Amino acid sequence: MAILPNSMDYIVDIPVADEVLLEEGFCEYAYDFDNNELLTKNGRHYYVYGNEAMKIWLYKAMITDRFRYSAYTDRFGTEIYSLIGEVVSSKLKEAEIKRYIIEAVMVHPFMVSINDIQLERVKSGLKAIVYYTTTFTDEIVRVECQVKID
Repeated sequence: MAILPNSMDYIVDIPVADEVLLEEGFCEYAYDFDNNELLTKNGRHYYVYGNEAMKIWLYKAMITDRFRYSAYTDRFGTEIYSLIGEVVSSKLKEAEIKRYIIEAVMVHPFMVSINDIQLERVKSGLKAIVYYTTTFTDEIVRVECQVKID
């Protein structure tokens, strides 16, 4: 599942080592997390593969409200936003957020395990930092996102 439909104009610049990943069909449009926009090369969008694509997929899954958008399947996204306004202890809320993140991430067929989830309160809500491993490499990869849940 890509962020945008595959019909957009893009550059396919695949290193030889990544041809297997292309054959498996897993890629995402390159994404700039700091500016919240797609990256471009020579004015055109392009794909990334492997763990870099997984970071983008995971980030998007964590910030997308599950069951809300008909463009996504019911398996994509989290239910974190259902906790807004709930009167529960912060410890219970933290445990539920971690569970929702695990449920959202582990549906991906290339995901092997979640190694750690760290939650930090920030001014705009909550920062979730997820450490995970995939079938692409044995290395532990880190991705973070801010979720507005207050």
